[in-house]
Amino acid sequence: MLLPPPLDPASAAAAPIIAHDAPRLARRAPKTTIAFVDLETTGLDPSRHDIIEIGIVRVDARTLEVLDDYEALVAPERLGEAQLDALAINGFTTAAWEHALPLREALLEVAPLLEGVLVAGHNVGFDWAFLEAGFRRAGLALPNVDYHRLDTASLAWPLVVTGELPSMSLDPLAKLLGLERP
Repeated sequence: MLLPPPLDPASAAAAPIIAHDAPRLARRAPKTTIAFVDLETTGLDPSRHDIIEIGIVRVDARTLEVLDDYEALVAPERLGEAQLDALAINGFTTAAWEHALPLREALLEVAPLLEGVLVAGHNVGFDWAFLEAGFRRAGLALPNVDYHRLDTASLAWPLVVTGELPSMSLDPLAKLLGLERP
């Protein structure tokens, strides 16, 4: 990797960072908060299927200290298009979801938790696609999040290739890392 030469202290002192550079530099600074997102859905297609459960845990990126968390059942709007196996996997019953929040209400509660964070999760592209579709369907602006995603499934791939993990599924990964899952 090519690195620039070290700064000459004399020239560095002669060219201090000017105040108008601060906003540009702040935008490039690493995010200090990560939001781990996990959704349950009525299927695999964000254009046809619904979010039925949202879980978010905000953590400090440096210490992983939990800063906030959120969990809510979301009332499906297109239950007739749901994949029955998805409903079964997620334990969906009309009785259990009797007091579920409407999508718009749930997303209004979620938006502040996502503002300014790096979004993370296991196969996070799936969850983010549903969140994007949900915010759009609810007529809400997407929260301002880092454009990068931290995907734990992708991070697990080298462990699968080397045989340390049998699959990229979350359960074996959590077990390997000594993490308890509910």
